[in-house]
Amino acid sequence: MKYIRKLIVIPLILMTFLVISPSLSYAKEGDFYKKYQSEFDKRIIDPNMIDLVKNYDYKTNSFDCGWTEFTCKVNSIGFQMSLGALKFAYGGLKYTVITPESIMRDEDFKKYKQALGTLSTSMLALFFLWSILSSYAKRFADPSDGFVVYNDKILLTVVACIILFEYDQVFTYLLKFQQYAVSGIIRETIDNEELVKTLFIYGAEYGMMIAFLIAAILLIFSAAYMYRFALFGLMYMVGPVAIPTITNETYNFFNTWLGIIINNGVTLFLQVLCFSIGLRRFLTVGENPLLGIVFFFLALAIPGLLGSFGGGTGTARMGSEVAKHLMRRR
Repeated sequence: MKYIRKLIVIPLILMTFLVISPSLSYAKEGDFYKKYQSEFDKRIIDPNMIDLVKNYDYKTNSFDCGWTEFTCKVNSIGFQMSLGALKFAYGGLKYTVITPESIMRDEDFKKYKQALGTLSTSMLALFFLWSILSSYAKRFADPSDGFVVYNDKILLTVVACIILFEYDQVFTYLLKFQQYAVSGIIRETIDNEELVKTLFIYGAEYGMMIAFLIAAILLIFSAAYMYRFALFGLMYMVGPVAIPTITNETYNFFNTWLGIIINNGVTLFLQVLCFSIGLRRFLTVGENPLLGIVFFFLALAIPGLLGSFGGGTGTARMGSEVAKHLMRRR
């Protein structure tokens, strides 16, 4: 019987705490409502929602509901759940940023990069000697522009030596560009006050819908993230053998190596930019949500629009194939 009593008493205590605790919060009633009163009075029809806004304190994210204001308590719980879900889903965007440390501190990547790095010096000397001999043989009859070609080969060799000597630093700079660009976009996407105002005007259900939409898009971005993480890791490992080919006209893999890194960084930047703009269309009062959906689709189409300059992951193509398969089954 003692255990049964405890099982009954504990929930009653918790329920009492939930009823009493909102009234104990030191919320500044009406501050947030007064700041955006004209918009709230114009767009909110439900008087219960107006009362909820008046009871909201932005600084503490709490509601000053009375003991008997059950409508206020229920609506506040729904609002806070919606806001929490939206912030949680949006917080997942930060994991789409690829940092140099995540690549260069990986033990497997470091091990293979060091193994391939032992070939870089001999490869650079071999390609340099081959380029000089090949240029000399081609200009044996007319060596008028020979010195220009030789100086070009020497300059490229010096550049290759500098990049190999400071390889980790150079690779860090290449990845830092996309990290700062993508992080800056994500950080500026949502204004917290605008987010709270939008949820009050459109309702907690709207916030939950947007949270699920963000979660679905993050699934696509997670595939893109894993693809680019593996790709940048591969480029980090093979860089020491791609850089020495800079002096070779026929097998110049340095341009390909550098192009892959830059193209995928630019593609990721543009995709996150389109996604952020689309998200702002959903979370800003007065904007057209349909335009946000257009930007979401545009984010998936970026690799195809860039053509040879884009770094696609195939997620958009896979999504379209799945949609076609589902339509055929119907």
